[in-house]
Amino acid sequence: MLGAIFALGWAPCVGPTLSAVLSLPYSFGGDGTIQRGTALAFAYCLGLGIPFIALALALHKGAGRLHWVRQNQRLIVRIVGIVLMLVGAVMASGLWTLWPNSLQGSITGFDSPI
Repeated sequence: MLGAIFALGWAPCVGPTLSAVLSLPYSFGGDGTIQRGTALAFAYCLGLGIPFIALALALHKGAGRLHWVRQNQRLIVRIVGIVLMLVGAVMASGLWTLWPNSLQGSITGFDSPI
């Protein structure tokens, strides 16, 4: 049940990224070969899966070392909440779209290494 809820919450974030990765072989004058699409999809899957595997291994190996996190849980939650509020304020103010737009000039002509 938890996995299904997680998947529903992540769908809006993963969907556009995955569709961009899958369409990348055909954009920017790409030849659209199946090898390039497969390599990009494989890299996407590794980038999505490796952090979860690393976190699971770290939690399993260092479960006893989480004492500091448990002691400071309230502080951590407050810091994360403040960061989320700041990101929300930046998005609501419109600065969130200005920043990527200002970067567009520096990444034009970028070609995917894969």
